[in-house]
Amino acid sequence: MNLNEQQTFWDDFAQEYTEIQAETVTKIGEDVAHFLAETALFPVTSFVDLAGGSGKYVPYLRSFCQDYYLIDFSKEMLQIASTQFKGEDIKYWQIDQQAFFEQASPASYDFIFTAMNPALQTKADLDQLVRIATKGVAILRLTSDSDVLFSPWEEGVDDSLMAQYKNWLDVDFESKLFTYTMVEEIERSFFENYFEGELQQELMIQLLQKYFSHSNTYQNKRTITFELLLVKTYKSRGINEDY
Repeated sequence: MNLNEQQTFWDDFAQEYTEIQAETVTKIGEDVAHFLAETALFPVTSFVDLAGGSGKYVPYLRSFCQDYYLIDFSKEMLQIASTQFKGEDIKYWQIDQQAFFEQASPASYDFIFTAMNPALQTKADLDQLVRIATKGVAILRLTSDSDVLFSPWEEGVDDSLMAQYKNWLDVDFESKLFTYTMVEEIERSFFENYFEGELQQELMIQLLQKYFSHSNTYQNKRTITFELLLVKTYKSRGINEDY
């Protein structure tokens, strides 16, 4: 898809995406905020939430700064965010990532945060983040989401991009994992309907016998892992700061 097609897709998907984000089963927003708070990099004057969508991380990170720039190329995403988050500290900015990079001077923002950013695809993209940020950059991605019932039969989370980021970064970085384990009750009927037409009947019978032979529900263990890369860019600039 070209840029206009991507924007149209995310505009159309914005409301549903926001509702999905609101149903999170982890405390990733709170935990990321707690981790960053302990780095002593904050408070800052300018904080960029790049590809921030409808503002999932705004409630957790806005207190870190004087000016919070919520940046996304989707007009509808930013519109939803603007109805939820009020205040002069939040600056809503509709711009695509490449255009944002091109207009930004070196060291023009104190800190850049970006979570699950689908546009962060190349070494040049990472180099731009480091170029623009005065104090630091944080990159967050979902790297694993697995359970007992569904994961063996579905395509898993692709964590190859995070591995690429580590190879591409020419500066030192820290890595922090956030892992959450939970148990979700799954009904037999839901499991059957979910894979209807997807699994062969013989296999389905085997699975039902294995997991639902004693009950119509199964306590499904699920483990979710996020990884955050933190680059303290002031170090790469040779700035002598006590952080």
